Amino acid sequence: MVGISSHLCNRKSRARARIALMESKMTKLISKVVALKNDRKAVTALEYGIIAGVLGLALILIFQNFGSTLSSLFTTIGKSI
Repeated sequence: MVGISSHLCNRKSRARARIALMESKMTKLISKVVALKNDRKAVTALEYGIIAGVLGLALILIFQNFGSTLSSLFTTIGKSI
């Protein structure tokens, strides 16, 4: 019985240590996010990143549509030859 009690105590201790570590990491992450929010250069870089992502997605969608159209065009040309 003593072994089980000791084992449960160790599990609780490890769980508390993991929770404390996660809280510490979350605190650091939140402080970094707040610091970035107040840094104008970081905000500008984030805006440019969002713009680049949207443009990249638009180009992918455009070329995907263009690729299928081009493929059907070549298929039609190939069948007529």
